[in-house]
Formats: sequence, C-alpha cells, structure tokens
Amino acid sequence: MAKDPAFLFYYQDFLVGTEFMTPEEVGIYIRILCHMADKGCLSEQHIKSICRGYAFTDSIKEKFKINEKGHYFNERLCNEVEKRKNYTESRRKNASTCKAYAKHMENENINENKDVNKKESIQEYSKEFLEFWEDYPNKVNKSKAYRAWKQKVKAKDLLNIVTAKANYKKHLSANTWKQAQLCSVFINSWEDWLNFKEPEKPVEHKDAQADFDKIISSRLAKIATDDMILSLMQEIPEKMWWKIDAFLKDRYKNSCGISHLEAKLKRNKEQLNNLVASCV
Repeated sequence: MAKDPAFLFYYQDFLVGTEFMTPEEVGIYIRILCHMADKGCLSEQHIKSICRGYAFTDSIKEKFKINEKGHYFNERLCNEVEKRKNYTESRRKNASTCKAYAKHMENENINENKDVNKKESIQEYSKEFLEFWEDYPNKVNKSKAYRAWKQKVKAKDLLNIVTAKANYKKHLSANTWKQAQLCSVFINSWEDWLNFKEPEKPVEHKDAQADFDKIISSRLAKIATDDMILSLMQEIPEKMWWKIDAFLKDRYKNSCGISHLEAKLKRNKEQLNNLVASCV
C-alpha cells in the first residue's frame, strides 16, 4: 500500500509554537517536519542538509527529542502520523460497510476541540493577572497572555512588572504613532522595560538648532520621500535625527517619522563597513 501523503496540521498550534521564531527558522522547521513525516526519525547530518546552509538553531532543536540512536523526532508529529495511519486503516477495513468510518477522524478532532474550548471556558485567572490585564493598553487574546504570565511572572516579580508596564505606557504616550504590543508579547519581554528611560533629546545652541531647522525645512517642506529623508539623515549628525523625526510628524499628518528608516540606514552602514573590511 502506498505511503499516506498527508497528516493533520493544526495551524493555530503551529502559529503559537513558532511565535518567536524568525521566518527562516519557521521555514526550516516545517521542511524538517515534512521530511520526518516521510522518512521518520532523522540524523543531525540529515537535518543540516535540509537546512541548506542555515543554522540548526536552539529554537528549532527544542521542538524535537532524541531517541536512543541519536536521531531526532517530533513527538506531536509522530502522534498525528499514527492517528492518520489508524484512521486510514479503519477506513480501508470498513469501506465495504460504509458505516460510521467517514466521520471517525472528524469526530475525533471535534472532541479534541471541545476539550480545548471547555478548558478555555473554565480557565480561572489570578487576581494579580486580572489587575494587570485591566490596565494594559492592548487587550487581545487574554488566554495567551495568561499563559505567558504563568511562565514569566513569579510572585517576586509582581511589583517590578507593574513598574515595567508603567514605563512602557509612558513610552507609548511619548511616541503616539506606536501601537501597543500584544499583552503576551510584552509579558514575555517585560524585564526589558523595567529600567527603561526615554532617551533625552540632545541640547544644542540656539544658532545650531536654527541652522538645522532651516536645512530640514528647506529640504522636506514641500515633499518628503524616503530617499530624500535618507539623504538628509546621511548629511547631518545622528544626534540631530530627532529633529527630522519631529518635523515630519508635525508637518505631515499620519507620518511615522524616521522610525522605519533608522534601521535601514544603520544596516546599510554595517554592510558597507563589512564590504570594506573584506577588501582589506
């Protein structure tokens, strides 16, 4: 009998499980799963050949277990393949009777979903989490946020995470064009905001400030394309970029300033430096 070319893919579980992977890691992960569905357990050498030059990172490795032969396997995938195999075999045996087998797989999945929904509906949130949730600016996916809370927030952290949230809300108030992160994302990295302080705008002499204001106004007052903004950013000191950002937000409605260009310019500089270094 030909090998079954399919297995059930629970896309919501996959999205949650790969939330913090890079796009490259997600691509490698799904390729490895497909090969495992076809070949079974894989050696590390086989997996590295699947990666095609990309790293077999810890984020990917943690999705697998190692058997007694040192080969990698994914427990969830093994279970799904086995369920599919049993379903196919049941269908083959009952094909002549045409009774019930067609809904065998469907009912099994419906029961699983009912169990998940039941757990979701009866989930009890802690008092501390509910207080935190009520004051957080982006109330999306409460259950996912609570899962992150249980993993990342201990009793000793309760005061600190409230401080971190206050710092983050101040940051959002100072940068109104930014959208608040999902609550689960913030909780997973809340410590980054514990001692966060908004960067102070550099103080320049009035004459120097006036000169930069004139340059920015003359160059960007009528039209401000990304290329024009990047060109101007390359001409003036980085410590004065904030003036370009402030001008754009004041001059143009719904402008996001230079936030989308800073990383691009710095990345271009790094690439240029690497190129120069490679030629030396």
